[in-house]
Amino acid sequence: MIPLLAAVFYPAFPGHYIAAAVLFALAAATDYLDGKVARARGEVSDLGKFLDPIADKVLAACALFFLLDKDMLLPVWGGIAAATMISRELLVSGLRQIAAVKGIVLAADKMGKAKTAVFNLSVPILMLSGYSFLLYYIGQALFFLSVALSVFSGARYIVRNASVFTK
Repeated sequence: MIPLLAAVFYPAFPGHYIAAAVLFALAAATDYLDGKVARARGEVSDLGKFLDPIADKVLAACALFFLLDKDMLLPVWGGIAAATMISRELLVSGLRQIAAVKGIVLAADKMGKAKTAVFNLSVPILMLSGYSFLLYYIGQALFFLSVALSVFSGARYIVRNASVFTK
């Protein structure tokens, strides 16, 4: 859905940001539902465990690039926040790779899931922020809350799983 999201986000046709917001929300919702259904049916695969986190991170990174490119995030602070979030994702992914090499599976924690939920809520709101100052401020508040959750959950995740480095 990422190429489709980009194709809808960038052309200037009436309602293109609305269409992009709907597509992003749909991508985030289907990702959530796919995982829930797979776990409920016991159809979790190694390929799914590998691809799902990558797809999540690529979707989030692309959304951040889109929002920054169209000045939908606060100048300067939005870029710093986006870099912080992407860095956190790379660090956590690196930790998971080290653990995987050692035969250890590190599950996502609730704080990380909360970060993702708040971020996934903030993105479509920010995409719609050109239609309303209220949406702009709500979107910014949710986005920066997701950044705070990102930093806190990433640090907590690394501290809780630091034994991976010593095993």
